[in-house]
Amino acid sequence: MKDWRHVVNGLAIPCESGYADQPSLVKAWNGAWVCSVTTGHGSEGAQGQYVNITRSFDKGRTWTKPVSIEPDGWESAYSSLAVAPSGRIYCFYCHNLHHIDIRDAGLGRYDMGGEYCFRVSADNGSTWSKRYIATIRDMGIDARQEERFKSFDGKPLRFFWNVSRIWFDGDTFYSPIIKYIYKPRDVIHTSQGVLLRCAGLDAGYMDGFANVKWETLPDGEEGICTPEGGGRVAEEQSYVTLSDGTLFCAFRTIDGHPAGAASLDSGRVFEPPQYLRRLEGRLLKHNRAATFIWPLGENRYFYWFNNQGEKWFQRRNPVWCAIGVEVPGKTGLTVEFGQPEILLYHADPRVGSSYPDLLKDGATWYITETEKRNARLHPIDNTFLDTMLRAVDGTLTIDEAPAWRSSEIPASDLNFPAMPFLSANPRENTIGYTLLMDVDGASPGDPLFQAGNANGGITVRLDGSGKPTAIISEEMANCAIEGSANVGDGKPHRLAVQLDVSANIGWFVIDGSTDDGGEGVCGWRFLNSALQVVPGGPAELGRRCQAASLYARCLMDAEAAVLTSPACAN
Repeated sequence: MKDWRHVVNGLAIPCESGYADQPSLVKAWNGAWVCSVTTGHGSEGAQGQYVNITRSFDKGRTWTKPVSIEPDGWESAYSSLAVAPSGRIYCFYCHNLHHIDIRDAGLGRYDMGGEYCFRVSADNGSTWSKRYIATIRDMGIDARQEERFKSFDGKPLRFFWNVSRIWFDGDTFYSPIIKYIYKPRDVIHTSQGVLLRCAGLDAGYMDGFANVKWETLPDGEEGICTPEGGGRVAEEQSYVTLSDGTLFCAFRTIDGHPAGAASLDSGRVFEPPQYLRRLEGRLLKHNRAATFIWPLGENRYFYWFNNQGEKWFQRRNPVWCAIGVEVPGKTGLTVEFGQPEILLYHADPRVGSSYPDLLKDGATWYITETEKRNARLHPIDNTFLDTMLRAVDGTLTIDEAPAWRSSEIPASDLNFPAMPFLSANPRENTIGYTLLMDVDGASPGDPLFQAGNANGGITVRLDGSGKPTAIISEEMANCAIEGSANVGDGKPHRLAVQLDVSANIGWFVIDGSTDDGGEGVCGWRFLNSALQVVPGGPAELGRRCQAASLYARCLMDAEAAVLTSPACAN
């Protein structure tokens, strides 16, 4: 079956051949989809990159010829779209309005700055108004900018950007903004999040926005920073409004974890930021990449992240997601998250997707993404999303029978099936396996499971500290997956070895929770892409392994968490 998660199976959104970023997507009142993309012939940050606008009338299968939001040829970038209650569509974006030549000014890039501009469409995205400018208040971080980067040739230099969803709450408009300190060798050296608000913005359309007033929040001189003890980077805040009115945002750091902040007064004051957590208490892991959150309705939220704690920009493949759930915080509601799931992947581990947007049309949710050269659209499988939602609601049950179960076979004839890893067309087939094990009374170093023949197979054992390791091998290739939980403490445990062969990723789910790698960077590992067929053959359960079973697909982590939870027997 064709794997909808494979990035190249998505629908292309028109852009230039050199660079594509941040496809923002809304549905107009006439049913058309309107999409804006930052694009250009050069690489990211190059002179001449611009925002294009395109429309689709068939849910992304075809698009109109893109038009540039700015005709002057100077950098316009990082657009976001929102539909006002009137049906008018607003496009906000950064623009090099004062025509700063980065070569003359000695800047590495100036696409993330200039003026924050916007244009309005009153005809469902067909045509756009003249340019207007939103005023962003200077704050402490702006004052701390080096003097040489405050102006050039008598023209002001302003450093900011936004890649997150803008929105209307009634007639009040909100836009995330990231302010940053520019350094020549570390362009985004220090960053803070702020929130731009304009009450009555759409009503101001009638007089050309002559009387609208812009507020830059929070009050005071400092924006949203990392939690106490965190690093200098707090950026790309993405907001949702919780059921009690709390404004909640998720954002990236260089601390190995994403963070969140909440405001009880529409952004004037934010509570001290905290690192984001799963429902069972583990901190989420995330690198310096987009981490966005959107409302799904009924107090549930969809969250995009990378599920690994590298502290820089790299490794955005695969993309993971989780369902956010409202829980009580110290002063109001906050959001915690269910089990992570692989949302999208590319066969080349060096290719990474980011800067998504989410849209619902009919019964289907669609997500956009870019790997900085192509922009694509992906319908999210309804069963996939429903499984995640039922898991956080506590209503998920697993009725599927495994393909092989040790308890149904005499101990003298435990013949384990082979596991084919090779597909004639990986884009057209979904391949994976889940091996479940029931363990009780194990000690460090104990063997748990072994199956295969002299040419290879699968072996699961505990290392000297009681942590599980799965070795998958064949005659010419092998790989190992290491868990971080102590299973050798003599207590009962349930383990799942997750082998998502299509995504080329393996990991453990232990006692109802996806292994996050503990003190390590992450809990998942790339499989060996040279593996073709892992041999089957005689199987042997370790003396502390009570039972084992194999599913002929990689279960979702939501499913594996149910099957390995203490309340579920294998």
